Amino acid sequence: MNYNRVKNIDNMNYLSETNPPLIFQFEIRGYHFVLDLHTNRLFSLDSREAIVVRKWAEGISLTKLSEEYPIEVMEIEKLHEQGLFCNQFPSGLAFGAGWDAIFDQILHERVRTVLEITQQCNLRCKYCAFGGGFVDHRRHSSKVMSREILEKAIDEAFIHSDHLEEISIGFYGGEPLLPWKLLKTAVRYTQAESSNKRVRFSLTTNATLIDQKKALFLRDAGFSILVSLDGPQILNDFYRIYPDGEGSYADTVKGLKILLDVYPPEKHEMIGLNMVIPSYRWMSFLERLWDKEPWLPRTLRAQATIVSAPNDFSEPDFPLNVEEKNYRKQWLDSIETGAELKTTLGQEIFDKAMAKIHQRPRFRDYRGMFFPNGCCIPGARKVYVQAEGNYQICERVHGVPTIGSVKQGIDLSRIRQIVEEYSRLSFPDCKSCFAISTCTLCFLHAYENGQFNIEKKRLACSRVKKSLATNLKMYGLISKISPENLDAWDEVVIL
Repeated sequence: MNYNRVKNIDNMNYLSETNPPLIFQFEIRGYHFVLDLHTNRLFSLDSREAIVVRKWAEGISLTKLSEEYPIEVMEIEKLHEQGLFCNQFPSGLAFGAGWDAIFDQILHERVRTVLEITQQCNLRCKYCAFGGGFVDHRRHSSKVMSREILEKAIDEAFIHSDHLEEISIGFYGGEPLLPWKLLKTAVRYTQAESSNKRVRFSLTTNATLIDQKKALFLRDAGFSILVSLDGPQILNDFYRIYPDGEGSYADTVKGLKILLDVYPPEKHEMIGLNMVIPSYRWMSFLERLWDKEPWLPRTLRAQATIVSAPNDFSEPDFPLNVEEKNYRKQWLDSIETGAELKTTLGQEIFDKAMAKIHQRPRFRDYRGMFFPNGCCIPGARKVYVQAEGNYQICERVHGVPTIGSVKQGIDLSRIRQIVEEYSRLSFPDCKSCFAISTCTLCFLHAYENGQFNIEKKRLACSRVKKSLATNLKMYGLISKISPENLDAWDEVVIL
């Protein structure tokens, strides 16, 4: 049996003869693994040990199993002495710190402030969160953040980061390049008020409005830029269109090229692509973008996300002249053979998923309280400021109650209410779920029109569990066939 050893501890939890432990057992290519939910430790089994654990989970007592598998049962007992195989359910969901400590972090350690400086957009992407296809999302509007709200939001960013030496200010929309003068005002105001604090700027844009002058300003201010481009033209222009129905590909590519020409090669890491795809079957198709645009650096940071589909969403037909490839298999083959993929897409999608598993926290034994899924502490690391000045948890979360405003300040009581409501109403589903230790769900998946919606959350749960099971299998397999990759995942930054 192969596992990460922990110090011997006094384990108050008896080893149940029949009640199954809280574990997730899985197998891939003849390798057997267990994820222990309380300790979050992942370890391998030989085939006989795997049989014992499976039969134990089915209700056969260890005493009975020891008649045929004495050595294997003895190994399980040894592991239990080290905190593994606990069969007790957790008692609830909660963050690891008390509310006084959490409130102190919210008030003094805000890392990132994202400004929705406009709700205007020059595109009308078919899957847009603000296009009217979601019942609890705002719609496109002509709102632009006032200078008063803008400056107050920036002031608040400094006030609530007084324990930090560096913060980040992001710009979002709509299309944040539309109010260009306001964006420049925000940058100059931030620079004037920053004192000795370092400030990093970022921008999410469709790049259709980029010209030489704008690119130079963004470069000189040190902006990191995420460009929305959904792969090759045939896919991008199916979704990312102007109000008249024309595709935006040519203009986005033109803006992206200007950015890459203006930013020196050693700064190209500050530019990235965000590609929204209808389903994973389109993953390998995205690499055709680099074939069509050979000037595009193969090392350019590129990420792909599956569309959050509105009510009237439809997927285009896959091109008949293009071979469909399993991109996960391509990535895994590259791990096994050492061959490099053509782009960074595999790293951004699969390597980061593996790194999340690899960097998971480990614990000594039984835990009464588990972290509330993949939820952040609202307002602690990031605040999203809407055009009218309301504070939201982040730019992706819709339907969750606001957590204050630039005029009234951060609402600590509302934050506590949201977290405790989410934890209380989620726990009955979470307490026996194999994903409880590694779940990535957040408030985004649980709220609608300001109310907690367990049915909405359960739909997301099924997707997360399927994805997690697949990723755990991949991680376990790689730990056997290419263990040197595990060390590389120590260094991957998970945001």
